Amino acid sequence: MNEIKNTIGEYEKFLDEVFANLEHSKIDVSGYFCDHLGFRASSEEHYHKMKDRMQKLGEILGEVVVSGRGILVVKLENPIQYKNFAIPCVEVLAPKPGFDYGIGLEHVEFVVDMPLKDFMAKYPDIEFITKSLDRQSNPEIGIMFGKANVKFHNLPVEEVVKDNISH
Repeated sequence: MNEIKNTIGEYEKFLDEVFANLEHSKIDVSGYFCDHLGFRASSEEHYHKMKDRMQKLGEILGEVVVSGRGILVVKLENPIQYKNFAIPCVEVLAPKPGFDYGIGLEHVEFVVDMPLKDFMAKYPDIEFITKSLDRQSNPEIGIMFGKANVKFHNLPVEEVVKDNISH
C-alpha cells in the first residue's frame, strides 16, 4: 500500500478529515460503498506522469476528455483500506484549462442506494451542491468541506466507465 501512498499522498489524513466532517454534519455513510478517491494533477504533464504511475498499480478502466481535460479511472490491484472501507478505484483529473485547483486528493465518492433527492431530504440542514443532479450520466450531489469534496451518486464509477465505453 506504500506505492499508492507514494503516488497519491497521505490518503488516511485526507479521509480522516473527510470522515470527521461527515460525522460533525451527522451524515452517516457507514452503509454505503466508497467507490473511489479523486486526485487532481497540477498540469497536463503531471497528469501523464500520474497515468504512467497509476497503471503500474492497477488496470486503467477508461480515460475521457471532459470540459477540455483528461479524466482517468484506475481500478487498483489492491484496494485502499480505510477503516471498514475497501476503496477500489482512483480517478485522476487533469486541470481544467485556465483554472488552478492545486494538486492532490480532492474528493471521495459514495454510492447511495436511494434517489439523490431522497438522500438530500434525510439531511435538510446540509447545503448540497446540486449542479450535477440532473446530469444525464451518473447524476451526483456533493458537499464541500474546505478543499475536500464529498460526492454521492447511484452508480459505481467502474460501472459508469464500462457503460460509457460500450456506448
